[in-house]
Amino acid sequence: MGASSSLMDLQKISLKDLDFSYPEDLVATQPVTPSRIMQVAGCGEPQELKKKQLLELFQPGDVLVVNNSQVVKRRVFLGNGIEVLFLKEVQGEDNVWEVLMP
Repeated sequence: MGASSSLMDLQKISLKDLDFSYPEDLVATQPVTPSRIMQVAGCGEPQELKKKQLLELFQPGDVLVVNNSQVVKRRVFLGNGIEVLFLKEVQGEDNVWEVLMP
């Protein structure tokens, strides 16, 4: 499959193709302590490592990329089933957000 056929497949995706349900208990709401480390070597399967195991893999010249992103709860479901999506905080305003809702 060439690059042009991959591009064609992407053009056929609609918003409803991206709508899926997932178990709420799999959504991170609190940091995990101790942190979990995932390694994917080449095309192999991902595996979980302890910090000591990770440090033993490093060779001179290696680079470690740290993801320190945080989960921010931005979807709120009201009692009547309406979903409110908080898009971004308005600059210069305390507790004022742009939201998307029906």
